Amino acid sequence: MILADHLKNRFTAKWWDNVPLEDSKIETILECAYQAPSKQGYHEFEIHVITDSVEGKQFKEWLYYDNTACLDKVRGKQGIGKRRYNGQVLAPVVMIWLAKNYPITTNPYVESSWLRTNNDCIVSSTMAMCQAEELGVRTGFCGCIGGREVADKLNRPDHTAVISIGFGYATPDDLIGRKVYKDGVEIGFDLSNTASNIRTAENRYRRPTKDSIVKFM
Repeated sequence: MILADHLKNRFTAKWWDNVPLEDSKIETILECAYQAPSKQGYHEFEIHVITDSVEGKQFKEWLYYDNTACLDKVRGKQGIGKRRYNGQVLAPVVMIWLAKNYPITTNPYVESSWLRTNNDCIVSSTMAMCQAEELGVRTGFCGCIGGREVADKLNRPDHTAVISIGFGYATPDDLIGRKVYKDGVEIGFDLSNTASNIRTAENRYRRPTKDSIVKFM
């Protein structure tokens, strides 16, 4: 299969199989993230790898229940109601890209240094996702994170978390959503591992036609 086929078959994994991710695949994914192109070659970002260590599990549970959950489509909003959760951050391995902080100024190229570094994180994380899918590893992007809160939790006050990806093995299904429980009590919901051929699911029907996006000159 070529990369285009992997992308067509991809789904955002949120509910993970109880299968560990091989160290060799983690290293290959990280190598691609590391070798990814960088605007002007500054590479002013970090990749934090959160595993299933005791400390890692605690961090992922904090991400899931406290940091990335949304109420009324607002991340971290307080109040009563069923919250929308992001199971991507409970994956066997979660990688978080942290960009170095910059004031809102421009560099000698009259560009925003923050935007440049932010874009580096997106490019690097995309390379990691593509390599994972080619290795048969399922992925789930999560951008609904508290950037400064996550960075502070990782003791990186001079950085901001930009994006995270969950990596592991997950089985696609034909469901649209699933309920989320904590201590036996329903507390909210999440999307399912919606198979790529189900285009009516909320996270898939918004894709416009390719001709409406791609323009030739």
